[in-house]
Amino acid sequence: MASIEVGIVKCPSCNCAVDFHVLNYSSLLGPTAVECHWCGTIVGSDRQEWWQMHSRHKTWFFCVSFVYVILAVFSGGLGTTTGLYFLKSGGHWREEWGLEEPAFWIGGIVWGIIVILIQLYRIRCSLNRNTELEQIPLRRSLWSFQVGGQIKLLVLLFVFPTICWVISYFGMKIR
Repeated sequence: MASIEVGIVKCPSCNCAVDFHVLNYSSLLGPTAVECHWCGTIVGSDRQEWWQMHSRHKTWFFCVSFVYVILAVFSGGLGTTTGLYFLKSGGHWREEWGLEEPAFWIGGIVWGIIVILIQLYRIRCSLNRNTELEQIPLRRSLWSFQVGGQIKLLVLLFVFPTICWVISYFGMKIR
């Protein structure tokens, strides 16, 4: 069985996960400390603020961001064509990726743009934290992509095909 390594930053007090890195692969950008959402303990992260990053770290950020965009284009395109195929076929799986279909490229480009916007948002948030009078650790939020963004985006990528499959599955049961 294949496994995927996930780097997890845990709270030392309650052992709750406060950040994730799929394949231990990180862009390095983010708050240096976060507040555990479970117990409130301040936990140091392995991230740096934009203004603290050396030029090689900023280059790494842009290279990792490029990889994220490419992965988002292909997984978003695949999710889009798979979801639409579910609706059209009554919940059956595709045999191929559908690279030649416009839906693949439209869905992929939309997801690629979303990832670019998220990465720009993260830089802006980091720069905004530099102007704060007091450096307050980031409260973990389900809606923030500043920590745990990889997992959150991965979940979002699965939402559309899952919803399409559920609709087609229950649509078949109703007929």
